[in-house]
Parts: sequence; C-alpha cells; structure tokens
Amino acid sequence: MDLCVAPGEVVLITGASGCGKSTLALALAGLIPARVHGELRGTVRFEGRPLSGLAPHDAAQYVGLVFQNPNLQLVPDTEERCDSTRSCSTTAAR
Repeated sequence: MDLCVAPGEVVLITGASGCGKSTLALALAGLIPARVHGELRGTVRFEGRPLSGLAPHDAAQYVGLVFQNPNLQLVPDTEERCDSTRSCSTTAAR
C-alpha cells in the first residue's frame, strides 16, 4: 500500500469492523513490530525518515495515535495514591 499525506491534509480511514484500520494505524505509528506483534513488510516513513527501527518513544516525536474514545486515554477512570512508605492503592476516580 502507498499512502502519501500532504502537509495540512486530513485523511479518514473507514471500514467494517476487523478490516485492519487499527492495524494500519499501529503500523503508521511505528508500533508494529516494536510493541505490537506482527510482520511489517516495506517501510513506514515520515518526512522521508523511516519509522521502522526507531524506538516507540522516538517514533512518537513524529506520529501519534488516538484511540477511538480519547476520553478514556486522556482522563483515567482510576487514581493511584501512595503513602510515605510507598504503599499504593488504586481507586475509582471521582
């Protein structure tokens, strides 16, 4: 697959459940095969730089991935509290 996105261009990927939209997004974010098991054939590039081979935190300087419901990734449903002895507990956020 060849996909080129011009600066300022917005691209929408749609399709039925299970057709590979999330897999494509993970590959474009440089997470396959570094963090997600899979086989990547070819090269994913951003501004001419190959993302495959970069550590995920380095690739994240160029591309990002937002989940289907961004509220769940930006605002956690739980909070962790630790006391002075480093004993921690997790509770539902208020």
